[in-house]
Formats: sequence, C-alpha cells, structure tokens
Amino acid sequence: MSQICKSTHTEIKREKQLLKLKKIIKSLKSKDSHGCDEISTPILQVIPQFIISPLTCICNQFLSTGIFPSWLKYSVVKPFFKK
Repeated sequence: MSQICKSTHTEIKREKQLLKLKKIIKSLKSKDSHGCDEISTPILQVIPQFIISPLTCICNQFLSTGIFPSWLKYSVVKPFFKK
C-alpha cells in the first residue's frame, strides 16, 4: 500500500515540476541568442511538449546526485559600455 501512495505522490510532484518548467519556457524572452547548447529561445518555445519531460528528469538527476556537469557551468560575459 505504501508503494502505491509513494508512486502517486511522485507523479503529482512530477506533474507540478512539468507545469513549472513549461511556465518558465513560455516566460523566456524571444531572442536569437543561445547558450552553450546552441538552441535559441524561439526554438525552445515551439517544442516544449517534446523537451519538458526529459529536461525535468535531467534537472532532478542533478539535484538528487549533487553533481552538476562542468559544461553547463560555462558562460561568456561581454561588457556593454555605455556613454
């Protein structure tokens, strides 16, 4: 019985995560810029139904193991000089 309750709770929690991730993707500004994966924001906003589930699993894996891939820690900072 506890196994059933546990799996139901996990599924509800997973559905909440999927909805949050979908909301985050929709809230991104549509720019042509991209990250190290070279996927632009407009592309992400067109295909959320295909990437939300795997992306949620990947994020949960990072959080459960405490290991964050070094290639995702990469960023390029370019200064923008004003007058």
